[in-house]
Amino acid sequence: MAITNPFPQTTILIGTGETPLSLLFFLNVRSYMHICTFVHPYTQEILRHDLAEGQYFVTGKLTREIFADDCRFVDPTNDVTGLSKYLTALGVLFDPQYSKVELLDIRVVGPRQVEADWRLGGYLVFPWRPLVQPFTGHTVYTLNESGLVSEQRQTWSISAATALLESFTPSWGPRKQLF
Repeated sequence: MAITNPFPQTTILIGTGETPLSLLFFLNVRSYMHICTFVHPYTQEILRHDLAEGQYFVTGKLTREIFADDCRFVDPTNDVTGLSKYLTALGVLFDPQYSKVELLDIRVVGPRQVEADWRLGGYLVFPWRPLVQPFTGHTVYTLNESGLVSEQRQTWSISAATALLESFTPSWGPRKQLF
């Protein structure tokens, strides 16, 4: 299904990706994709959906089409370059059945930046079932000249030491939903 939008030479295609609302946009290569000077309106919406509904921090399911293949993912405990590496790491970290991301806010803050505030907590998939108590975080998404996310940089309300300690602390008893 193709719809047009107010941006000249831009066609929006609604695709059928892993998430039900995957908005895949393919743009005229000579116009927008190589000379992007602003955040495309659908980028913020796709990120909102992937965080709030797709829960991509705990599921690894995100809309790959808005990320550069060589995107850099930085948080207080990791610095990974490459979309595939990042998704592999996410896929073996949180137990999606007992973990959750709550999107608190998402906004465009500059010509090539989107920021999101969120809360995350749950259980890791390690055999000792470590519990990550809910904490808040802030993510800055920086877009490259092609309009793709080239960097995702997170800060957390907990220290890297606390996050690592929780990762190696076993939990006892039945798992439960935290929020």
